[in-house]
Amino acid sequence: MCKNLKKENIIPTKIFHSPVLRAEQTAHVVSDFFDVATQKLDALGDDFEEDAIIDTLTHLPQDDTVFLVGHGPSLYTFANMLTSTPCLTRELPRSGACVLRFSGKVAPGKATFVRTYVP
Repeated sequence: MCKNLKKENIIPTKIFHSPVLRAEQTAHVVSDFFDVATQKLDALGDDFEEDAIIDTLTHLPQDDTVFLVGHGPSLYTFANMLTSTPCLTRELPRSGACVLRFSGKVAPGKATFVRTYVP
């Protein structure tokens, strides 16, 4: 997956991950490949907190490419909430990626769907 993202020049400047061990392990694999540090974001965990994640994202430079490593059902719902029309019709498989782009403020309905990557 990382090779495909890199080939299309989708390279993270920040990687946030859930506090759950399997998400942390996945984030470290991605981190090692791209040589970018990871940061735990509790809001990506079992008590998924959309508002806290959006707040975190709005405080980053607008040109950052951020990877969120978490859990299927929550990230699926979150991605659909961020686009003006649902971009995903079903959950991504494990290790899948959904790429969204913001041109301006990070807020519900403000993202543009780019594409998905599946293993």
